[in-house]
Amino acid sequence: MQLFYGSIKEVGLENFISNKEFNEPLFTDHWKETCWKDKSLNQILQNLISSYSDTTGFEKYYIEFWTRRKADNNEVAVYEIFRDINKTYNSKLNFDEERWNQEPKITELLKLEVKLKNSDSSSVKKINIEYFEYLRNIGLHSSASNFIRYAHAVEHGITEKWDKDYLDLINTVETDSVSCENYWNWRQSAEWYTETYDNGP
Repeated sequence: MQLFYGSIKEVGLENFISNKEFNEPLFTDHWKETCWKDKSLNQILQNLISSYSDTTGFEKYYIEFWTRRKADNNEVAVYEIFRDINKTYNSKLNFDEERWNQEPKITELLKLEVKLKNSDSSSVKKINIEYFEYLRNIGLHSSASNFIRYAHAVEHGITEKWDKDYLDLINTVETDSVSCENYWNWRQSAEWYTETYDNGP
């Protein structure tokens, strides 16, 4: 958990949730039957932090949230992450950034996600290919195949003719595939086999 959060911190929290989004009420219709109605992520975070040591006066959700964290034995880590998020979005003063360890592969994947989020029609294919190559280089051949198929569908539509660059990538990753026998043995035994091709359920 800390490694994942450290990777997000390295890339930048506001690349995923802007300060404006952090302070806007959540989708009112979706949350109207909950204690989150008309609350922003910021308000919910403040309540989670405050209810960590004393749940008196807080709605059932917050009590159950910390009960689950304690059962999972990760309440201290979650609390420290919440406090750091609070400092990142709410500190009016410069503060010493706490150094969080990160997982390099997750960090690179998150950087690619940010690049895709900020891409336009002239750069999206280049970034998709970069993303595909990175997944393949770290041994996630199945993920690379699934990603490029999804990326092509988003960019070109499901029924349109395949773009040649994307089709070449699919053909490339399929040469990394294992035999059908090994593939089905893997599927039946639920073992992880990174080289296998799988278009997903």
